[in-house]
Amino acid sequence: MKKNVFLCLFIALHGVLAAQKGGNAPKFNTARMELNGFIYTIDPRIELYNVLSALNGSPFITPEKLKYKEEVLEHFATYSNLPSAQHFLKTLQGGWDLSAGPHFFLHLDENLNYVGGLDTMIVNMSGGIENVQSLAKDVKQFADESGFYQFYNEHLPFYNLVLANAKYNFSEVDERERLERFYGMKNASYTVVLNILEGSGNFGVIVGDNLYALIGCETVHGDIPSYSPDYGFYGLVYHEFSHSFCNPLVYANGAAFMQCSHLFDPIKTSLEQQGYNNWLTAVHEHLVRASTVMLAEDKFGKEIAELKFYRKEIGARFIYVEPLMEKLREYLQNRSKYKDYKAFFPEIIKTMQGITEAQVKELEPKIFMMRKPDVEAVPMPRDIHFDSTLIVVLPTNERNAEANKQVTDYAMMFAGFVNGKPTIVTDKEALGLDLSQHDLLVVGTVQGNLFLQKHIKDIPLIIKDDYLIAKEKLLGSEFQFTLTWLNPDDPKRLMWVLSAQKPENIKEFEFSFYKEQYHYWIARNHTTIVGGNFSRQMEVWGAY
Repeated sequence: MKKNVFLCLFIALHGVLAAQKGGNAPKFNTARMELNGFIYTIDPRIELYNVLSALNGSPFITPEKLKYKEEVLEHFATYSNLPSAQHFLKTLQGGWDLSAGPHFFLHLDENLNYVGGLDTMIVNMSGGIENVQSLAKDVKQFADESGFYQFYNEHLPFYNLVLANAKYNFSEVDERERLERFYGMKNASYTVVLNILEGSGNFGVIVGDNLYALIGCETVHGDIPSYSPDYGFYGLVYHEFSHSFCNPLVYANGAAFMQCSHLFDPIKTSLEQQGYNNWLTAVHEHLVRASTVMLAEDKFGKEIAELKFYRKEIGARFIYVEPLMEKLREYLQNRSKYKDYKAFFPEIIKTMQGITEAQVKELEPKIFMMRKPDVEAVPMPRDIHFDSTLIVVLPTNERNAEANKQVTDYAMMFAGFVNGKPTIVTDKEALGLDLSQHDLLVVGTVQGNLFLQKHIKDIPLIIKDDYLIAKEKLLGSEFQFTLTWLNPDDPKRLMWVLSAQKPENIKEFEFSFYKEQYHYWIARNHTTIVGGNFSRQMEVWGAY
């Protein structure tokens, strides 16, 4: 009898323990993969954050037509009035900045329990620790009541498809070692969260010694959010992970940085419009951006770092990036003296404290240099006035007389397509003329046409003998290309360039009709290699 009683008690206790163990098991089958030292994931906590944000009319949800977005809105629409959802809305509207939500949700564990460690500033934004703890419970309750666990798990095939695409595209992205070498610090993990519902949802979060970079999705192909390893992606990875290295050092030395808070005044309006509304935030943004440019220089070289990274930062009015970059070069050249970023940080503080009013006056004009030309759009080749108002600019400086004649003859032949009789001038003549009120057709290599040689620096790409850099770097020495930009003497009129790396490849442009469809068209033997357009990001023109 006693044996049966003990047996029954054992079975009952085992059942309770099993139930408890099962209750603690994660309810999510998280979509994730590891690749070259990074974890890539579609994190259920961030998806839950985006669901709650979408229910409350977030302007940051991707504008792309996406079936998954429609399914989110349809499934969760009836749950927007739940007390738990309303608690989230009240907290969101009550003081959270753009980054507070991702920080809060990544401080929940895989069962949506608050794990502690949330930054004091975000705790205060949230209304205090009691509200943080209460909100965590309500977020978990919302997930239970709305069926979020099931919704996420049912979409695993979709998430895994996004990850499979990322795995293919990011097979050569291997940046963990570069980050740790640059900062001289190691961390337990680096997780790239593919933030598929937010078009501009890019954030850096640190939880203990686990770093997160949330990367929003701006491109959808075949109803699948798509990520490409372009310069923009590398910039986001460097930027968002750098926050985890830089921000703690800035806030730990907040009093020292506040001694130069007057530096915020010249850039305050612009930075506030970008969501950076206090001086310490401005400091860590400057430091992160300066570090990002230096990391890009280490990866791609100085030329690309300046074209694709530095120009954007200065144009966005982060003017103190320049003196910080100079100081970081000193850090990189003296790593035997400074074992890590933290050891060098007193020098960073001195640099910021030492910026004078005279330096600020020298830095401010660079903002407007980076933003030129100040126009809404660059015309397309089809907008050129192919009539008697056109001026054709011929080269005089090709590598020899024979090459110069070949290019000039071709230019004259091409000018024959013009309706009416255009004005023909040499590059030397054009440099001394007022060319306003005319469209220009400029023909020749960058070295051979002196007018083009002078003005090519205004166009946001790079042309060298053995490579071109437009949206990406193209290796080769046999490219021919067209460029559409503004007339240097009149931004209301355009300049169309027919060129190549070698004069013998300035030929047969008339055989391609694709060249008229893009601001820049790059080809080999008039076979299109790539075409793209110039557009403005943060008021800075670039090739995309």
